[in-house]
Amino acid sequence: EIALILTSQDTDAATAADIHNQARKHWAIENKSHYVRDTVFHEDAHITYSKNGSRTMASLRNIAIGLLRIAGHSEIKRTTEWINRDRTRALHIMSPSVTTLNTASP
Repeated sequence: EIALILTSQDTDAATAADIHNQARKHWAIENKSHYVRDTVFHEDAHITYSKNGSRTMASLRNIAIGLLRIAGHSEIKRTTEWINRDRTRALHIMSPSVTTLNTASP
């Protein structure tokens, strides 16, 4: 595989390993955040008509994903589907002091 990368870094300062690491970091963000938001919440299919609506919804989705990760859930799509079957399951994720009848995670 060949990748052509355009950078503004000085050729003396940027090694091939540096550029490789920067590209991997970029895709790590894409895979950890944007891909999850699109596959779980179908973000690319939603249209918002308010001035800051898109940014606000992205922030709320990031908060939801962050809360799931903090609670120890790594399979975000599977966990959101599990929560959708009984929305009271989200209570123990949002507030660990709340106990629910169905707390067994997927």
